[in-house]
Amino acid sequence: MKFAKKLKQVREMRKLTQSELAQKTGLQPSHISHFEQGRREPSLSNFVKLCTALRVGPGAMLCMGGESIHDMLTMDEIEFIHLVRNAIIARHKREIRAIKNWDKERSKGAP
Repeated sequence: MKFAKKLKQVREMRKLTQSELAQKTGLQPSHISHFEQGRREPSLSNFVKLCTALRVGPGAMLCMGGESIHDMLTMDEIEFIHLVRNAIIARHKREIRAIKNWDKERSKGAP
């Protein structure tokens, strides 16, 4: 995926307008527009500002293919997802165990 498309995708995922992103980075809204349209490439310092404002690592912004949503998450977001997942599992262990047993039994009878 080209940088221009990736920038727009991440900005929209963060629910920011071009003006809001410009404000967070100290850039002009027209710069954001030019970057997203592929008319200009950001300088290294502006690239870092964009990554920081969007809370995404530089590697994810530069990735040229095979990206997943996980590439766009910060470590704090990933840790939060794991904490919530573990809390749900701990709270519903009995139900999860019952579902696993049901699935196991169902699989035994499958042709």
